Parts: sequence; structure tokens; C-alpha cells
Amino acid sequence: MNTTTQTPSLVSAIGFLVNHKLPELDTNKTWRYSVEYGKKYAKVISETNRGPVGGTKSVWGFVALQDMTVGGIPYKRGDLLKAASYKAPAKHARGNLLEGTAEYDLYGPAYLNNPRSSW
Repeated sequence: MNTTTQTPSLVSAIGFLVNHKLPELDTNKTWRYSVEYGKKYAKVISETNRGPVGGTKSVWGFVALQDMTVGGIPYKRGDLLKAASYKAPAKHARGNLLEGTAEYDLYGPAYLNNPRSSW
């Protein structure tokens, strides 16, 4: 499956996020962003050259490339997900890039609101 030909509007949305939105949030110009495409998800990677041991590389978040159900949880094409690890996304979407409902900041997709939390 070639994701770049099957989901051109999604690839454009991811490119806009990585090349325009995230760099605008980074006022110190510390981070660089790139994308690695897999079968189910696009992994957005953030890199910096600062630090005592040189650069660091981490996963900023994931974007679902297709409509699917994983572990009983449905995802829509364009859903934005936090990273659970370097190779896997967290379970629940934090909005959708194509629908304009994605919530994120410089450091990754937003945390889910927890109405049970009193603090």
C-alpha cells in the first residue's frame, strides 16, 4: 500500500503540521520534525541538537492513515494519537487532523481530559 497516493489530503495535512504548525510553536527554533510512514500510522518524530550529550530523538505522536479498528477501538483516517512508546501509539485519539479537531502543542498531542480528576 502506497500511503502517499492513497491519502494525499492526509499527507498534505501531516506535511503542513510538520513544516508549518509545529515550527511556529517553537519560538526558540530548537526542534526539527520529520515523518516516517508505516502501514497503519504515520510517526511524527521530533529531534533536537541541544543537550549535554548531543541531540535527542523522540516520537512527537502518530497519525492514523486509514479507518481501522485496533483492540476494539475504532480509528478514523487522520486521528492524532499520543505515543505510548517509540513504536506504538496510545489507545485513544486526540482529535482529527482532517476535521480540524486535533489538540496538540509543541511537545505532542494533548492529554485526554479526565473528568474524574479533582486536581
